[in-house]
Amino acid sequence: MTLRAEWLTEQLNAVDFKRELVNTWLSYARKEFDVNNYIWKIERTKKGILHLHIATDTYIHWRELRNSWNRILEKKGYLKEYSAENGHTDANSTDVHAQKKLMRNMAAYLCKEFQKNDPDGKMIEGRLWGCSVSLSRACNQKMSLVMGDDNDRRDMQNLGRVIKNQLEIFTKADFFGKQMQLGTCYFPDAKDWLNNKLGSVKHRFIETIQYLRDGVVQPELMFN
Repeated sequence: MTLRAEWLTEQLNAVDFKRELVNTWLSYARKEFDVNNYIWKIERTKKGILHLHIATDTYIHWRELRNSWNRILEKKGYLKEYSAENGHTDANSTDVHAQKKLMRNMAAYLCKEFQKNDPDGKMIEGRLWGCSVSLSRACNQKMSLVMGDDNDRRDMQNLGRVIKNQLEIFTKADFFGKQMQLGTCYFPDAKDWLNNKLGSVKHRFIETIQYLRDGVVQPELMFN
């Protein structure tokens, strides 16, 4: 979702772009499109024009997306030059991609987008990215496994066997160069969650996803 250079008489700064356009559209999308779970990132084009990347699990038809974004641009006065030249306000201001092509590596795709730097080192004022309250609350989801329980011990062992992409986490080396292992971080692919060997881990993961989709996750909610 973008503003083209030729539509502006003067460049819009990032603070106003987020306040006037992004926040307004997100409020509209939550109400009209039932968009509950989303994550966004602000970038600049090579010409220095700001644009927004947003990923959501809610289907929005490309025409409805463009119409809603253009209405906001028109209301804020950012399509005057375009309208005067073309005789309408149906500007090509959005670009939509289906998640199907990215589902296997959605996390990798988002990480790549978030690590991008602005061309020529141009700074963006304020936050570069954000997410919905539901996804922010998801960071507080926890699951406890009791290692004295045979089923939990088996599920934990299977976690390491099924999810091949993992990283061991260590403390910094002390004076003698010794390190202590703090834990292991797992990076599952979508297909990993189809494996029934994950047992209770899989069940609680699916439960958490369902809570997110229903929009009822609370900060204090924990799976024990």
